[in-house]
Amino acid sequence: MMVGSYYEDKLTPGEGGDFRETGCTTWAYSGQKGQGEGILLAKNRDYLLSHRGLQVVFRCKPSQGIEHISVNSIGACNVFSSGINKEGLAITDTRVPSSDAGPGLPRYSLMMHILENFSYVDEAMDYLKSVPRMGGGNLILADAKGRIGSAEVGFQDLDLLQRDTGCLVCTNHFEGSFMQRHYRQEDKRKREDSRWRSGEVTWRLTQRGDGVNLDQAKELMATHGKEFSICVHRGLSLSEETSTLSSVLFLPLRRGFYYSEGFPCRAPYHWISFH
Repeated sequence: MMVGSYYEDKLTPGEGGDFRETGCTTWAYSGQKGQGEGILLAKNRDYLLSHRGLQVVFRCKPSQGIEHISVNSIGACNVFSSGINKEGLAITDTRVPSSDAGPGLPRYSLMMHILENFSYVDEAMDYLKSVPRMGGGNLILADAKGRIGSAEVGFQDLDLLQRDTGCLVCTNHFEGSFMQRHYRQEDKRKREDSRWRSGEVTWRLTQRGDGVNLDQAKELMATHGKEFSICVHRGLSLSEETSTLSSVLFLPLRRGFYYSEGFPCRAPYHWISFH
């Protein structure tokens, strides 16, 4: 079940049918001189509404490696959605339909190994270049030094970005020079949805020249558009409808995160950390 999406990438998806919002929205922001909240890594986790009750927060203490906390699902191994370690390195992922898939480590294993073994974004990027990867998605990272990074991950190809200030955004498509050609979402509406979410978040973050604070980040994660949304809940009576299950706001400098279980436009955020 956990590697099912990688097998799906070997099939040819069909056009048409009812449109469902799909995929997660994640972004990283690092402000100049620590303005606002300084460093933020955020993710809205979108999946089948029936899986909301399976969400769990794990505190992991490996016998060798760095202690970390992950947002996960009961029955899922490794870091299945997002997490942060005790050194302040945080990571999230998004799924992308891709033709560049093959034998290697899936994203949830990559994220676990990164949190267990590294403290900084540049170390994680070097690791991603050195190991076999199954592909199929994006990773975004932020560390306590203020460095942010994104990785569009394929089996053969890999697009990496790192920044000291500004923002990085990932939804459910590829934009890098190597990975763009592997994007294989055949549904036009889903392509438009992913690009709208990416553009909306990028536009809002780039308007914040004075920094992004928590209230502004929460407002962004609760955004509803006329046609597409970042906070997704269409057809609440359908347990198999894709909806936002939770929202996380990681603060690497504080070694913790705010967690909202439910729709971030309604559900409160709760602070979780190592202390």
